[in-house]
Amino acid sequence: MIIVLDYYGKVKGGVAYGLLANSNDSMSVFIFVWHLAAIWLIAMLACKRRLRNYFRIECSLPQARVVQVEERQEEVIMTEGRQNRLTQLVTKAYNAVVLKFGLNIVAESCATQHIGDNQFIEYRCTRYVFIEKAGSFECHAFVLGETHRSLLDCHNGLTSAEADARLTRVGENFIRVYVPSFLVGLLQELFSYTYLYQMMCLFVWFYFNYFKLALVQLCVILISAFIKVFIRLRSERRVKMLAERRNQCRVRRNGIWVDLDTADLVPGDVVAVEANMEVICDGCVLRGEVVVDESSLTGEAMPVRKLPLKNEAIAYDPQNSASKAYSVYAGTRVLQCTGSSYGSAPTSLDTMVPVDSAEPQTQILVLRTRTATDKGKLIQRILFPIRYSFVLDEQLRVSILALLAYGGVVFGLSIWLMGADRTSWYYGLFVVSQAFPPLLPAALVIGQS
Repeated sequence: MIIVLDYYGKVKGGVAYGLLANSNDSMSVFIFVWHLAAIWLIAMLACKRRLRNYFRIECSLPQARVVQVEERQEEVIMTEGRQNRLTQLVTKAYNAVVLKFGLNIVAESCATQHIGDNQFIEYRCTRYVFIEKAGSFECHAFVLGETHRSLLDCHNGLTSAEADARLTRVGENFIRVYVPSFLVGLLQELFSYTYLYQMMCLFVWFYFNYFKLALVQLCVILISAFIKVFIRLRSERRVKMLAERRNQCRVRRNGIWVDLDTADLVPGDVVAVEANMEVICDGCVLRGEVVVDESSLTGEAMPVRKLPLKNEAIAYDPQNSASKAYSVYAGTRVLQCTGSSYGSAPTSLDTMVPVDSAEPQTQILVLRTRTATDKGKLIQRILFPIRYSFVLDEQLRVSILALLAYGGVVFGLSIWLMGADRTSWYYGLFVVSQAFPPLLPAALVIGQS
């Protein structure tokens, strides 16, 4: 930026090249700094997820304060049987480059946390506890039973000690969604290869006396970035409202019905059900009958009736259609249930005073919480979607590759025809920016938005 300002005489005494003596020195320094900045920024973009860990000391997992989690990003191919030979060749070369340099591996740094002797990390809204025997962090899942009868045997609920131990393993029944501020979201948006290419082209335009044209294009690029960030953050806030639901419910703890926050629910808890109650966990009906509205989860318009488990050795699988008649799911709402009024006022868990001597007529057993629920998995898929590759994506790669190849050819011709001097380098970049315009990604963004 200083070199650009010096070109226009804004640095020293209002005289052009007041800092760098003459135009040849100024152009040489600009070309050197431009290449240095491009290499440095590309390296920063390539290592941005791992950069801070390069300055940390590697150690064993039990001693670690930060754990780097690497996951291979899946891609679902939706173009089989519709590709021509050129598209297939480009896709094959693209996949080879991705595998060679690990471009499909997503790295994230997670801070370790401790509760008692348990060490765990939170990765993508899920808790992973360190298992010393396995030497790794693993997601814990509780299997309460595989038959109706074995699940009915859990009707007494949990003790406070059992609930605390399970809460440490699976975490709170609450999905926290991080939504950055607009400024942070804008910086995240701009720190990408697309905007790097645009900015590097515009810097050349600013320097070589195309200030007004570059300023107009910069405004268009920034406006498109603002629009994209605004839409993304608005969508993320809606997901946050959907995910961060919590309420009060009645739970059997130590054989006594107490009032608890739904964030404290763990697998094995027995919860009393009332009409108009939003279900915050996946579970099965132990007692009574329930009519629920599942439209927010499955799109089913008609209310669904849920029956209590049978005291028989019938196999139970919540994903099986035969077992869904006995299952309730997080994100659904209870429309009607057997008995929805219990009479007395609830108390807190600290006093351990019964909230009501009467037994609730409708009860469910908590089977899964947090991201283990169907609603939690849906939120995970929204926040961390799997990439789908369609025909247009494959064709776009071919188009971009053709434009880049064309830009490389005309850049070489510019250097050859104008002579290998400083001026030809600038005109070569002008031709490249015309072959692959900096506004092209902005036009795509505005069209999608």
